[in-house]
Parts: sequence; structure tokens; C-alpha cells
Amino acid sequence: MQQLVEALERREGTRSLRQLPCKLLVGGHCRPARVRNFAARGLLVEAAEPLPPNGVVVVAFDAPGGQRFVLEASAPRMRPLPHSLAGLRPIGIGLSLTDPPPAYLRWLEATSTSAS
Repeated sequence: MQQLVEALERREGTRSLRQLPCKLLVGGHCRPARVRNFAARGLLVEAAEPLPPNGVVVVAFDAPGGQRFVLEASAPRMRPLPHSLAGLRPIGIGLSLTDPPPAYLRWLEATSTSAS
């Protein structure tokens, strides 16, 4: 079973499972959310409201140690669920990072190294 899961994995690189509160700036509105895990190319974010598909999202969070990161990301190309299926939506949405800054990548590497 483990081999099947590894064969189906599409993500590149490792993910830091650290969870942190964040703010999402979407369409000029700020929304509270939580980053559930971090990677060099993306984030898994849990938000109370769905994000518009194909949109630009700015994710801001304070990392332990006092660093503040403001990252630009894009929401996936997906259609909203019908009302009857809205309760079945996943707990998080994957965001693809747009050109993450070197400081974020260094923080992520340090976080991944200290977690192992």
C-alpha cells in the first residue's frame, strides 16, 4: 500500500507540517485562515470560505522567531461545488506559490531540518 501512495504522489520536495495562523488577501478583502503545511512550491491553507478559482491570493503569516512572510500564490482552477455537496469540500485548499522569496525558502529548509 505504501508503494502505491508513493507512486501517486505528485508533489515535489518535502512539506513542513507546521501549522500557523495566517491572513489571506483575496479580491481586496482580508480573511483569517490557517496554513496547515508548507512547501517550497505551495501551501495547504484552511479557510472558512472558499476561494475564487484562478485568483491571486496573498498569504501573510508570522513565523516563529519573528519573521513575517508575505507570499503571492494562485488558487487552483476548480469549479465551486453544488450546494448539495458543499459540506463535502476538503478541509484545505492547495495554493501554488508564485516566485517565493529566498528568505522563505531558507526558513522552510531550517524548519524541515529541525523537524527531522
